[in-house]
Amino acid sequence: MKFSKSVSEIVRARRSSRSYQPEPIAEAAARELEAAAGSLDRGLAAEPARFALVRWTDEARREARLGDYGIISRPRNFLVGAIRGSDKAHTSYGYLLEQLVLKATELGLGTCWLGYFDPRFAGEFKPGPDELMPAVCVVGPTTENPGMKDRLVRSAVGATRRRNWSDLFSDGKFGTPLSPEAAGPYAEPLETVRLAPSAGNTQPWRIVREAGSASFHFFLKSINARYDQRRLHDVDVGIAMCHFELSCRQLGLAGAWTDSAPGFDVPAGVRHIFTWQPVR
Repeated sequence: MKFSKSVSEIVRARRSSRSYQPEPIAEAAARELEAAAGSLDRGLAAEPARFALVRWTDEARREARLGDYGIISRPRNFLVGAIRGSDKAHTSYGYLLEQLVLKATELGLGTCWLGYFDPRFAGEFKPGPDELMPAVCVVGPTTENPGMKDRLVRSAVGATRRRNWSDLFSDGKFGTPLSPEAAGPYAEPLETVRLAPSAGNTQPWRIVREAGSASFHFFLKSINARYDQRRLHDVDVGIAMCHFELSCRQLGLAGAWTDSAPGFDVPAGVRHIFTWQPVR
């Protein structure tokens, strides 16, 4: 995925919007989103995937209610996808769909992740028998002034609050905080992770830099049992991984994802997802 602006700038501009204009997405922006969606065809574990920009038609509206409809005002356009099921599929899905979210943000559009929905709302775009659709994203031009519901929801989940570095990032092992100064060139990629969206703003990712290296182990900490059961926390970690990788690449910090297990103790309720290994 290519961006004309810095990923850090786009991440800071992104916010979860719940009040949309009734007008369709401008044709040029829609074409860019469709092209970007068409470029995302493989997950982190090489799972086949497909994504699309769809409009909530009157026919689809009669068949199914959007899960969070009523909280979101005038949703009309959606970024949707399907990915072949695998142990890593939910993480891959978050990693891929967030790239489209950032592209939409760059194009000046609002977005909002949804983890609870009736998949029939997407009309002809349907997951196959071996595919998953873990989440979707509302996208479109937003209203200048968010409605009362939007403000109440953002206040309820603490949308602007983010955990401290010492809560999220460790150095060498769990329990030893990694400071921005010690993170060096990786401080900005980690900050974009800290700013990533997550279900209920739970921020379930935990990252440990391997001692004496630039390898970063990404973990999932179970915070909300309901989200964990639906594997939305896995999707969230994929979103965080997307931010980290895109930021690293723009800074020239080459690397690749592996599922190699770390060589240190992991607390209860925490599991390893992927590791970013630097490439020389």
